[in-house]
Formats: sequence, C-alpha cells, structure tokens
Amino acid sequence: MARKKTEVTSNRGETLPVGAEADVVVAGSGPAGIAACLAARRRGMSVVLVERFPFLGGMSTQIPIATWPLNTAVETGEMDMPYDGILGEVLERLQKLGAIELKTVLRDGVERFVPIAGENDNVATSKWYLFDPEELKFLYFDMLHEAGVKLRVNSLVVDTVVRDGAVEAIVAETLTRREQIRGRIFIDATGSADIVARAGAPAVYGSGDNDGVPAGLIMPTSTTFRIAGVDTEHLDMYETAVIYEEHRRRGELNVPLEGLFWQVVCHGVIQIFGTRVFNVNPLDPENAAQGEMEQRRQIREIAGFLKKEIPAFRNSRLINTGVSVGMIGTRRIRGDYFLTQRDILEAKKFEDVIATGTYRLEVWEPEGTNVRFNHLSGTWYTIPFRCMLPRGLENVMVAGSAISGQYIAMATWAIMPMCYKTGQAAGTAAALCIQGKAAPRQLSVPLLQETLRRDGMFLG
Repeated sequence: MARKKTEVTSNRGETLPVGAEADVVVAGSGPAGIAACLAARRRGMSVVLVERFPFLGGMSTQIPIATWPLNTAVETGEMDMPYDGILGEVLERLQKLGAIELKTVLRDGVERFVPIAGENDNVATSKWYLFDPEELKFLYFDMLHEAGVKLRVNSLVVDTVVRDGAVEAIVAETLTRREQIRGRIFIDATGSADIVARAGAPAVYGSGDNDGVPAGLIMPTSTTFRIAGVDTEHLDMYETAVIYEEHRRRGELNVPLEGLFWQVVCHGVIQIFGTRVFNVNPLDPENAAQGEMEQRRQIREIAGFLKKEIPAFRNSRLINTGVSVGMIGTRRIRGDYFLTQRDILEAKKFEDVIATGTYRLEVWEPEGTNVRFNHLSGTWYTIPFRCMLPRGLENVMVAGSAISGQYIAMATWAIMPMCYKTGQAAGTAAALCIQGKAAPRQLSVPLLQETLRRDGMFLG
C-alpha cells in the first residue's frame, strides 16, 4: 500500500503523543470488533483494540440484549443460523462455562404482537440462545489476552489523521490525555462508523437517499431489562402478557410497544423486552439524555405494573437496565456496494460473499408500535465484501451494523451473530492485505474466501 506523502486532510492529531501503534487498529469491542481482533491477531498481525467503555462487548454486554437467534420461524422453513468461525468458538466456550442455553420460545415470529383472543393467532416456534452477559464480559478479555491483542479501554475516538485517502492514525480521548493510535489497516467496528465519519468519508445518520423510506427517519430504540424475585414456578408469562396488553390498550400504561417479549433467565429471574422510544439521537448529548430517561421511565412503569397486578411478581425487584439504550444503528457508511432489502429477501448469492445468515428481515416502523417480519425459507442470504469498504478511504474496513446497506434492511445484519461474521471477515482481510502489501480493494477475494472457509466459515 504505497502512499504518496502529500497533503494531510486532517492534521489535528499529528502533534499528539503516540499511545500505541500496530499493524491493525480496531475501534469498538462489540462482537464485530472482538472477532476482527482475533482473526487478525491469529494471522500474525499486531493488533490494538480501542474501546470507549472500561469493559468489552458492545451491545452483547451493555444492554444486555442477551439473546442470539438460532431460528426465528421454524414453521416457515427458516434454516438455522450458521454458528460458524469465531462465533461458533464463542458459543462453544460459553457452553463449557455453563453460561448459555438454547431456549425454545413459542409465540415469537408473529407479524405483530396481538395476544387478544381471535384477533391474530399467527405464531411460529423459535429457538434462541440465552447467554450470561457477565460471563461473556470476562470471556472476551480472556480470549483477547490469550491471543495477544493490546487492549485500550476508556478511549473514545474523536478524530483521525488522513493523508491521500489513507488513515494514518485515529485520535483517542483517554482519561488522562488525547493521543494518536497509529496503524496500517483500520477496522471501524464502533457501530456508528466513528472512524469513517471522523475521516470525512460518506456516512449517513438515520435514513438517507435510496433507503426505501423517507430521508431523515431515526430508528426507535428499545432495550431489555431483568426482574428478580419472580415466582417463575407458578408464572404463566403468556397469560401475563395478555393481561398487560389489555391494560396497555386501555391507556393504563404509557408504553408504546405492543406486548411483552420475555425469557426465564434462571429460577426467579425474568428478562423482558418491552420498551420503545422514538426520535432518540444518541449523537446529540441533550436528546440522548431525554431518550435514556424515557427508556428507564417505561421500564419502571412496566416493572411496577407487574408487581402490582401479577401475583407471581408480588415480591419482585428490578435488578438490571443496562448501560445504555439499545440502538440497532446510528450511522451507516456508503460503500462500494449498497445492500438492499431485495437482496436479502431474494437471498442473493454474491460472488464476493464473506458471510451468510438466515435471520428474518425486521422492519422497525419509525413511528410504529410493532415490528414487521419477513422470513427466508430454505435458503440463506449473503453479505458481500464490498459493503465493508467505505468510499473515499483506502485502508479502512467497516464491520458490524454500520456496513453499507438500506435502512429498512439493516436490522438483518445488525444482529450480534452477523456482526461476529463481518468482524471475522474484516480481521482476516486486514491480515491478508498486510501480508500481500495490498489495500483492501486490491485484495484477492477468492483468497479471502478460501481463508475464511479454512477457518470454519460457511459461505455457501
């Protein structure tokens, strides 16, 4: 990747001290960032991980949305999600720790949650993994330490140093100073395309051109929370959800989302998904504060209702609300390919495939109270390598929810299992680029695919 040393397009970080330097710099420690680090390091690259929080995991440990889908609509013919590569390794290690369990949940995969008798009984059996986010927090540290990844937490990406379309360093704000993190290849796994946006490359917040919906829409936020002290032995949670929805429809609860989606975590503990907050911009400090407060208001109202109205919750207590609201996505890049809803629904098989999935296509209505689902039957969709290559940048790849694609389709690839897959592809590609002295766009895709297959990835 020879570079001409000419004008620097952003030099605000050039006089700052260098905190770390590596072959591959990964920003963001969610599933995409974790997999990217491991994939690159295992191929002999020096790797630095830059994370804004003091712990690792992103949405897998912050919220905690502690569920991964295996199959969300058995009756429709949906295939099981491939748990391959590093994702499969994480699953296996959690199983050995006794920290993950496959749950069969009835009445999931509904077109809308309407538990009132006779209105809509369209249900499908589903299978989800429920994992322990606290065990996962340490497992991530353990795996990266084993691999020899250099970890830097409490480090927020605030700028970049760019020369001739190549990022030479990201600028991180730590608790003691602002510093450069220099590298040869950068992987943006922040979930909000922080490196790409700071480098001045195209990244759209909310919906934009060709997104299948009007421009300027912001996807609503939701989250899970946990309640302890529940009499789970005598709890009929579906009946509870019916009672809850009847009260909500009468206006006795000020919560927009239809229904309660739930899982028993362990004896006495229930995890509930049941909130929705509209028009929250996490990139705006004041608006984000309002959204965080409203999310927690809804959680307290739901928990209070259950404690008052449902006997099994009489001695219950709210024990966990997560670090932040659950956001499917903020910014998305504009890359060499723009993945569409049609690509997913038609299960398009791309020549430059680097990951496969079977998860349903979710459409979160910007002002709606439910979620619309579409399921693939008997096949899988593919993610092309070109979606990870941001326009205007030579040595940056994006992994996770911020890859290039339509707003109305992004919930399909933003789920955590898919983030592991695009992360592994990015980390592997970074190592091959450095070994072959090539930029990502010059990389042999067949070589990348061959390498991913050898490392256990199913590409079709």
